[in-house]
Amino acid sequence: MGLMETIIARYPGRMRVSPFIDLRRGAEFLWNRPLWSLSLAAIGTLLSALAPLLQIQTRLPDTQAVLLGLTMAATLPLDLYLIPRFLLAVDAETLDHPRNPKQDWRSTFEDRWMLAFGARLLLYLMVVTGLTCFVLPGVILLTLYGWLPMRVLLRGESPLQAMKASALLMVRWWPPVVLSAVVMSTFCLLASGLFTLGLNHSLLEPTPWQRLTTPAIWVSNFVNLLISVWLSGAFLALFHRLEAQGIELPKEPS
Repeated sequence: MGLMETIIARYPGRMRVSPFIDLRRGAEFLWNRPLWSLSLAAIGTLLSALAPLLQIQTRLPDTQAVLLGLTMAATLPLDLYLIPRFLLAVDAETLDHPRNPKQDWRSTFEDRWMLAFGARLLLYLMVVTGLTCFVLPGVILLTLYGWLPMRVLLRGESPLQAMKASALLMVRWWPPVVLSAVVMSTFCLLASGLFTLGLNHSLLEPTPWQRLTTPAIWVSNFVNLLISVWLSGAFLALFHRLEAQGIELPKEPS
């Protein structure tokens, strides 16, 4: 019996390993909101173009580290505000959860997005610190507290409450959740890499000017960002399945 079959047998009828179901659900989130999802990819593509532009203007060295840093800085509004807003709206429209009601999702988002971003930075800091300690502690921290930012954003929990809730769920359900997350991430990474390689096969090491002016690179960035939004939707679908397990969560201290 393979690993996936073993895990499914261990949790019959409950938390199943369903990465392709989550990917399909994530695709439905985008398909049902085409203007929104395509706009996110288009805005991300424009923001990504700022990286080579800044590199040219500031005459920074043409290295992967510089490009990665500039790209992360340029696309910060996407990760900080736009994609979380999309996810919270989808969650509200899909579940109409008491902690994220459909009619109030805009005001809910404005109240939570900054705290959710702070929770994400806290998670990154914890994981990076753990990775420096022989890697394994960082993997464990990511496994236990990976839902921290999403719980703060979607359910309005404090960072401490969200950490407790994430850990409680993951201690019980980590095998199917981790396996689904790895399969989904690997699938999207391969799809993105193969598309980029096929489109830019003649530009394996493009210069900043080529990254700024080559149409194929713009198309590649657009598709890659659309895949990134798709993966975010798939993780939202996985979050919904995990949340549906009905484990009693710790109460907020009074």
